[in-house]
This record gives sequence, C-alpha cells and structure tokens, in this order.
Amino acid sequence: MATPETGSTLDGPGKNRCKNGDHYWVRAFVTPIYDKHGTKIGYQSVRTRPSEEEKQLATRLYKRLNNDSRVSFTRQSLMVKIGATLLAGIAVAGSVSFMPLDTTGKLFVLTATTGAVGYTAFRLLSPLQKLLNNSREVYDNPVAQLAMTGRMDETGAVEVAMRMQKHSCVPLPDGLKMPSAHWTASCIPPGML
Repeated sequence: MATPETGSTLDGPGKNRCKNGDHYWVRAFVTPIYDKHGTKIGYQSVRTRPSEEEKQLATRLYKRLNNDSRVSFTRQSLMVKIGATLLAGIAVAGSVSFMPLDTTGKLFVLTATTGAVGYTAFRLLSPLQKLLNNSREVYDNPVAQLAMTGRMDETGAVEVAMRMQKHSCVPLPDGLKMPSAHWTASCIPPGML
C-alpha cells in the first residue's frame, strides 16, 4: 500500500483534536522529503480544508472502522459488473424460444449473439484497464481511495490518482533556492517553477 513510509505521497481527510477537546477537519497531503543523495530525511505536510463530501465519506468510513464492522478494501471490477449485466440482458432479451428454429439453431443464435455483444463490450471497455494501470502507477492506496471517493472500483482508483496527480511535486532544478529559509522541502508543486 502507498504510504509516506514506503516513499509515496498520502492525501486524505483527517479529524484532528485540539488541546481543549474540540476538533477540526483537515485534508493533509504528506510527502517524503529526500536529501541530494536520495535519503529520506523527513516529511512535508500541506494541509487544506476538505470538502463537505470528503468529510462525510471519511466520517462514515471512520465510524465503520471504529465499530469493528467489516470494511472491504477488495477492489471491485467495473468491467465484470458491466459484462455480467450485458450477458444477463442478452439472455433475457434473446428469448430464443420464440424463434422459428430448431434447438440447435436457437442455441447457435444465442451463443453467437452473446459472444458478439460480449466481445464488443470488452473491446470498447478495454482502454479502461490501461487507464486503471496508469492511475495505480500514480497512486495505489485502497484506504485513501475509499475515504476520498467512497468507491472501490476502477472509477475510484482513477479519481484518487487524479487528485494525487494534481498535488504532485517535481524535483527542484539544480541551483534553484527555496524562497524561504523555513522551507525545507526538496520539491515544489509543478506550477511553481
């Protein structure tokens, strides 16, 4: 799983408690900081205000996790769902029993139709697998995915990766100094160069 400890960034909502017992919501973007030799020397955290939707999703997830209810981080395949739906629809809509063919002819028509529609659906949806693979190279954290999107399918994986990509950092070019002595990060947001 992608975490700052494993060298990846982490982005997600959290509920923090104040010293006086109150709480506040924060969306923390945590990334490891490396020295010029590639050794991890610490972490940088950029905090923003999470959206209401993110707070609601996180509240529901935290409640489920804290109540020891079973929370599945098993990924659900959108393509399998669509394929099963198509096959069920074809089986029902086919109604081959109404066709004026013998049993072999009806079976052939049903099989050919099911195969053709299934193959077409797979070909149309197969680019999603490439998108999913690319998104998981950007960010692959099922806990953050469920907390931030409320989904455990391909759509959720792509959405969380796109959010991470928006916040990604690029290495500082040689000779570029940080604008403040208080900044210790080894990277800055892409738009800042």
